[in-house]
Amino acid sequence: MVGWAGEITWQLLFIQRTVLGMWGCLVSLLTALGGFSMALRRIYSLRDDFAVPSAALLYVAYVLPTAINTAWLSVASSLGVLVVARAHGVDADALAGPAILLAAAFTAAGIRGVCTATQKCVQQAPI
Repeated sequence: MVGWAGEITWQLLFIQRTVLGMWGCLVSLLTALGGFSMALRRIYSLRDDFAVPSAALLYVAYVLPTAINTAWLSVASSLGVLVVARAHGVDADALAGPAILLAAAFTAAGIRGVCTATQKCVQQAPI
């Protein structure tokens, strides 16, 4: 619920197009990212906790959609940092370097999360 509340709040604040609104957007996106990241970790443990019979079913029904939304939120959050900087008058050219670093950091974190989830699902898959 925290994740969805953060996404809805972001949508409501983004249309304000003010500096304070952009800060609110960033906080909302980071809150949503945290909420969905926690949800994703909980979903990873479902198989252990509830003896889900099929790792593939768990992946398709729960892990994949939540991972896609969490990935979108990670990209949106990194862009939110840049939007706040731009709202404070930072030149767009000066943001190219930070944009690349943020994209690389969030991509690396996402790849690590996908590898961890895939490895866990593969290890637990019935053979």
